[in-house]
Amino acid sequence: MRIAAVADVHSPKFLKEFTNSLTKIGSPELFLFAGDIVNFGKAAEYRNVTEAIDMRLDPSLPIVACFGNEEFAGIRNDILQLTDDRVTFLDDEAMTFDHGRSKLGIVGTHAPFQSRGDSEDVDSTDIRKAFDSRAKRLSKILQEVARKVDDTILLMHYNPLSESLEESEGDFFSWWISKATESVQPDLIIHGHVHNPMRIDTRIGRTRVVNVAFPARREVTQITL
Repeated sequence: MRIAAVADVHSPKFLKEFTNSLTKIGSPELFLFAGDIVNFGKAAEYRNVTEAIDMRLDPSLPIVACFGNEEFAGIRNDILQLTDDRVTFLDDEAMTFDHGRSKLGIVGTHAPFQSRGDSEDVDSTDIRKAFDSRAKRLSKILQEVARKVDDTILLMHYNPLSESLEESEGDFFSWWISKATESVQPDLIIHGHVHNPMRIDTRIGRTRVVNVAFPARREVTQITL
């Protein structure tokens, strides 16, 4: 299956580059948005991106998305209304696609706190409980989907890797994603958010982790499953 993916298309400059890059990606069968398609909660920008895709690619091309930190909770209903049925948003939800004789499962999750101590306004015990609950819920969704499909994609905005000061220490999942993927490791994790990464494509166990942030790549990411 030919997949196009992008995140962080959140400035007029990047929108122009994104639009130009669409002419170079052939004919994907699925387009994935890994969050931050708008800038500072400007919901109307979402339609600019979908219209650019429809003008240059097949207007019936499926688009599946998760929310990023720029898609504030307060504007998400506006985004849903503006995109109507053009984009399918997965917020701790899953869907499947048939491709040939195989079946693909996509699990989308919204942006959580990056660490259990990110918010000074929430007691650390409450943050820990919230993380535990979300990780368990995501683990359950991944397990349910994996039983039905041949390949599984986890679509999220924040970097699923633990940030290490020493590159030589290697990559490993963050606490939250480690817990969520204990039982089932997805075949592919697609994310954005990191604009200046040390690596944009890595592998942990059976899972390939791909950063599709447009500022990091300056092009739409193409992936074949």
